[in-house]
Amino acid sequence: MSTSTWTDPNLPLPPDIAECFQGVPRRIHLEEDTKIYRMRTNRQGDGVVGSNIWESAWWFPASTYDRIVSRAETSGKSVTVAARSGLAVPRRFNTDYDTLVIMRLQRSGFAWAGPAAPQKWSETVKVRVQLSGGFEQWWIPGLEQIDLKYVYFGGPD
Repeated sequence: MSTSTWTDPNLPLPPDIAECFQGVPRRIHLEEDTKIYRMRTNRQGDGVVGSNIWESAWWFPASTYDRIVSRAETSGKSVTVAARSGLAVPRRFNTDYDTLVIMRLQRSGFAWAGPAAPQKWSETVKVRVQLSGGFEQWWIPGLEQIDLKYVYFGGPD
């Protein structure tokens, strides 16, 4: 993972991060007081990473959460399933979500933004599931607790 932080106006885009976007993502400026959203799991152990709020640089805007909820309602699936299928967070991170986190930025910075790339759910021979991607996601590396203020932490439904 890059050591760059989100306050760098020339925030580089590492190749492994670029692969999580459909096409070429755009660099955006995030103003102070911008709300950023994240889905996470409370599940621990079994090699699960990405549960801690600071373990992942992947966030999304309110419009993506609205799309997640809309897809869940339309499909009859849970918000968790809708989120997991539309975002391109690498599989090594949590495979399910049970918590929505909304934070407010305490200062301005930058992110890479764009629609999530489709991704494989499993590499096994017996099961080959492709997740659709397509939801707007933001890569914001190097966020620290001092950069954020909690707005919401709880169930996504």
